[in-house]
Amino acid sequence: MGTREWLLRRCEDTFGREDATPDTADEGCRTPLSWAAGNGDEDVVKMLFEREDVTPSAADNDGRKPLPWAAGKGCEGIVKMLLRQRDANADTADNDGRTPLGWAEEWRLIRAADIFLERCCVLLLL
Repeated sequence: MGTREWLLRRCEDTFGREDATPDTADEGCRTPLSWAAGNGDEDVVKMLFEREDVTPSAADNDGRKPLPWAAGKGCEGIVKMLLRQRDANADTADNDGRTPLGWAEEWRLIRAADIFLERCCVLLLL
């Protein structure tokens, strides 16, 4: 089974449980949104954002939120979607002190890093 199929099945299993919410996490505290963001699956991220009860700022056991997962994998479209969320914070560091920009820079994902730098410049001009 491929990553996308696994992720879709995980979402279906999670949402099919009576006690589940879209933020129901696995043993590493990663939510379906975190997995979708880190795997670059824009369709699943969009599907999750269609729900009103998804929390884009849920952190895993390492303090990483979906935004640094997407940034660290160079998923530009997902980075942009996450930055449009009301509680998006591109400056939040994980337990090791790395920010989403730091993850993008570490893996030399220049375009993903540029998205954060462009956003920073726009905020400074406001």
